[in-house]
Amino acid sequence: MKDKITFLDFETTGFRENRAVSLGIVHYNKGRRVCENYYMINPMAQIEYRATKVHSITKRDVQNKPNFNDTWQEIKKYIEGCTLVAHNAQYDMKVLLGEIKRYNIECGELESVCTCMNAKKLKLPTENHKLVTLCEYYGISLNNHHNALDDTIACEKIFFHLCNEGKLISKMYS
Repeated sequence: MKDKITFLDFETTGFRENRAVSLGIVHYNKGRRVCENYYMINPMAQIEYRATKVHSITKRDVQNKPNFNDTWQEIKKYIEGCTLVAHNAQYDMKVLLGEIKRYNIECGELESVCTCMNAKKLKLPTENHKLVTLCEYYGISLNNHHNALDDTIACEKIFFHLCNEGKLISKMYS
């Protein structure tokens, strides 16, 4: 794992395109928590009704926000050269890589750690490995599930619990 770790979570337009509408980031450098940020992102696409029911973000909420390409200028320092940690990293990496490809953004290889997959690997005595379930298991408060920043902070706390329980597996993307 790298010296720089970024916890992240995306909320998206829905189930067809999965374009980013919000992003939560918590960033560490050499073991020190540096920042937490929440970004609203104009997906330049429709937000499915079912997605809005989950995360409460409407087209009106994002219509005057920067698109992902513009947001990239601010977030790339938290992505490039960092280990990325997400609760369902396969999904969040799919969203991130989709946006990178859509806007033809130059980005090197990315490393990610999935707290969901690692919880499964550790065979925790839980009914399932959903974010809410693991928060309950570890006594973590999750105030606003499906708010990208709140979910990111919950993932951060789960990650440190998992670190205390065993070695974590990461995956590389290019």
